Amino acid sequence: MKKINIKVQSAGDIITNSSSECYTIKSDLDLAAFDDMWFNFLLEHHYINEEGTFIGEYPELAETYLGNIYKDEDGLHLDFPVLCNINEDLSEWLSNIFGAENVTFDW
Repeated sequence: MKKINIKVQSAGDIITNSSSECYTIKSDLDLAAFDDMWFNFLLEHHYINEEGTFIGEYPELAETYLGNIYKDEDGLHLDFPVLCNINEDLSEWLSNIFGAENVTFDW
C-alpha cells in the first residue's frame, strides 16, 4: 500500500482566502518608531480608535488585524500568526516605505 501525504489549507483560510503572514523588514528604525507607524496605519484605516482599541465588529478577531510587532537580529517583524484580515495590501505599504529590496514576506 502506498502512503500519500495531502496538505490542505484550513477551512478558515479557504473561506477568507487568508493565511498566516510574516513581514521581515531590514531597517535601522527602532521598534517604537515602527510601532507608531503601525498605530497610524491602523488608525487611518479604521481598525482602531485614538486610544488604540480595536473597533472591529468581532473583538475576538482583533489579533488578525493588529498583528504582533517585534525586532530581532533579522530586523523588524510584523507578524500575523493565525491569519491576516487587513484589507489593504501590506506588502505594497511596507515596500513603499522601506523599499521592496528590504521587505520579505512569509505566507
